[in-house]
Amino acid sequence: MRKISLLVAVALMVAMGSKANAQLERSLYLNLGVPTGDFSKDRVTPWDLYPMGKTYMGNNAVMGFGVGARISYFFDIGFGELAPFAGIDMLWNPIKKDLRKEYMDADNCKYPKYWNIPAMVGVTYRYSVDRIVKPYAEFGVGCDIFSVTAEGFHNVKEKSEYKYTPTTTVAWQIGAGTYLGDYVSVGINYYHLGLHVIDYRENSDRPLPALIGGAAEGTKYVQLGMTMFRIGFHF
Repeated sequence: MRKISLLVAVALMVAMGSKANAQLERSLYLNLGVPTGDFSKDRVTPWDLYPMGKTYMGNNAVMGFGVGARISYFFDIGFGELAPFAGIDMLWNPIKKDLRKEYMDADNCKYPKYWNIPAMVGVTYRYSVDRIVKPYAEFGVGCDIFSVTAEGFHNVKEKSEYKYTPTTTVAWQIGAGTYLGDYVSVGINYYHLGLHVIDYRENSDRPLPALIGGAAEGTKYVQLGMTMFRIGFHF
C-alpha cells in the first residue's frame, strides 16, 4: 500500500511539474508549395479539346501558395522540448502557364484550379542551441481533402462545363527547420497527400464519347505530393 501511495505521489509531482513547464503555442503559416509525383506530371491534351476532362485532371500543377494554422503544446523533457500538435492547411495550385493561356485563348474558357486541405495531428521536437536558434523536426498524420474547380463554359450552348467531386484520403507529412527567436520559424516539409480518385459530379457534363456509346474515360487515380517551404509566426 505504501509503495502504491509513493508511486501515485511521484506521478502527481511529475504531472504538476510538466504542467508548470508546458507552454501552449498558436501558429500561423505562409506556405510555398512545389508539386511532386503525379501532381506535377506533364500531361498534355489536344489544343482543340476544351475543357480537358478527368483524363488529364490532377496533373500539370505548378508552384502554389497557401496558409496554415496550428495549436501545439510544448513540454520540457530535459534535453529539448516535445509538443503534440493539431493543424490544418489550405493549399492552392494552378495549372501550367501554357495551359492557362490555351484555355483563355479558347473563347475565355475557365481553367481548373487545384485545392488541397490537409488536416493533421503529430508531434514536434525542438532543441534550443541558444536564445535565438532553435532547430526542430516534426511528423504528422491525418487526411487530405482534394478539390478541383470547374472548367469549361457555364451555360454556353453546345459547350461543356466539367465539375469534379472532392475526395478525401489518408495523408502524412515530415519536416524540419528552425525557430529564429520565439516568434518566427522557417522550415521545409514534405506532404504526402495520398492517392485520390477524380470523377465528375452528377450535374457535370460528360465527354462526348461517353454519351454516344464510345470508349468512356476510365477511373482516374492521381498520387499527390507537395514540397512545402514554410514561414511560421508563433504566439
